[in-house]
Amino acid sequence: MGIGPFKIMEPDYRDLTFHGKVGKFKIRLGLAQAGSIQIELMQPLYGETIYNEFAERKGYGLHHLGIRTVDMERSMKEMEARGFHVIQSGNREGVKWAYLSTEEQTGVVFELLEIKQPPSS
Repeated sequence: MGIGPFKIMEPDYRDLTFHGKVGKFKIRLGLAQAGSIQIELMQPLYGETIYNEFAERKGYGLHHLGIRTVDMERSMKEMEARGFHVIQSGNREGVKWAYLSTEEQTGVVFELLEIKQPPSS
């Protein structure tokens, strides 16, 4: 299908939230390219996550669409002004992410991603 290879990792996430509270979970993920689209497979290892909630409600399948932003705080404020709130968030080196409560209106969760590119040498 022209996907891959997958890079498998267990990121060291920080500042985790889950439904507005401090989150405590671990995830294994696989990232691969399919042309210009990045495919992300998620495997919750422990703790409560929106991925587990989704699987319990709908089974496994398309969970979210990632949307890149250059200013996470501004983008989150804009989405909150439209009535969407953060349902899970965190960060790791070079990446901030926040999932929003868009599923009821759009059929899918939107994920905001702020990716800081390392300085070029």
